[in-house]
Amino acid sequence: SEQVKISDKKSPLFLDYLYTFWDYENSPYVKKKQLSGRGMKKSTCMGVLCRIKKHTKGCFDGVRLTEIERKTLEAFLLDLREKGVSGSTTNVMRKALRVALKFAYYEGLIPYNPADGLISFNAPPKPRGILTRDEVLALFKASWGGNRMIRAANLLASQTGLRLGEVLG
Repeated sequence: SEQVKISDKKSPLFLDYLYTFWDYENSPYVKKKQLSGRGMKKSTCMGVLCRIKKHTKGCFDGVRLTEIERKTLEAFLLDLREKGVSGSTTNVMRKALRVALKFAYYEGLIPYNPADGLISFNAPPKPRGILTRDEVLALFKASWGGNRMIRAANLLASQTGLRLGEVLG
C-alpha cells in the first residue's frame, strides 16, 4: 500500500529553516553552542550559508521541514556532483544538512533525521602550485580595488605562511 504524507502547515519551509539555522545572528543552534561554551565562528556560518544559498536555488521550493526525506537529500547531493560541483563542496553541503537536520530532530521539529546515512563523496585535493617570483610581484603591484587591508593581509600571509583564519585572528 502507498504511504500518504500529510503536510504540516505549521512546519517551516525547509529552506527558511536552513537559512535561519546557518544565520549566525539568528540561529538557535549557534546560540546554544555559545551558551555551552563551545561557540561557532561567524565565518563558518557565513561560508556555509553562502554555499547553501548558491546550491539550493530552485531546489526544495515549497517543501516543508517535515516533508524532507533521505532520498530527496541524496538526489540533491548526487545532482550537485552531476553538475560538476566538487566532492569537497558536496561534502560541505552534506555536513551542513546533517547538522541542521540532527538539531531539528533533537529539538522535536521532525520525527527522525533524514540526513542519517547520507554517503560522503570522494574529494581529492586540487593540485596547487607555488607562485613564481614574477607572479607574486605582479599580484602585489595590482590595485586590490584600493583596499589596503586586504592587500596587507595577503602580504602577511605570503611572507609568513599564515592561513586566513590565523591572519584574521
